Amino acid sequence: QVAFESAAGLATLHNDKGLPLLLKALDDRYRRFAALGALAQLKAAQARPAAEKLLSGFFVPDFERTQAAGLLACLGVEAGRTHLVSRLNRKRADDRGLAMELCGAHQVLSAIPSLRLAMADRSDPMRGTAARSLGQLGEDAGVLGRMAQDTSEEYEVRCDAMEGLMFLGTPQAIATLKRLRESDAEASIRDAAQDALGWLAAHQPRLLEVAT
Repeated sequence: QVAFESAAGLATLHNDKGLPLLLKALDDRYRRFAALGALAQLKAAQARPAAEKLLSGFFVPDFERTQAAGLLACLGVEAGRTHLVSRLNRKRADDRGLAMELCGAHQVLSAIPSLRLAMADRSDPMRGTAARSLGQLGEDAGVLGRMAQDTSEEYEVRCDAMEGLMFLGTPQAIATLKRLRESDAEASIRDAAQDALGWLAAHQPRLLEVAT
């Protein structure tokens, strides 16, 4: 288990030294889900046959199948993208939130219309997740900004919108985060805006420089 976790940790750093262990873990039902996620971090084409088998197989748990679809999507396989979009369109699917996250992480542009509908529907419990994913997909900063600044929105939804702005990272998105940080909003909102700007400072400092 320690060796597997080390291999997965290396994958988050885009280091493939643990690749053999991760591929082997695809045969282990207790580690398969985590292994698929780590292999997607590496964009490991060697895992494609196993992922395709999981996607088309019988009696595969929904979360595992969707995780396999995410790996295929990051490898450019259309079947993976199609599966992710189909799952996020099923409002009662337990893995719908995961499908949304993976669409954003792996740039599934065909998911944008469905994500926009989810984000606009105040009765949709996944609208915050949709906002985060749309930020990764380059959604208009104005839409996310309005959600982040809307005092009638729930706190968690506003935070998700701020995270979407953080992922977007455009000058307009960053300006909105700065306004929220310096506004007279409640401390929790200002702190969330600061956290988003702090992440950008640590991971994308050049975006802040451009915005300035």
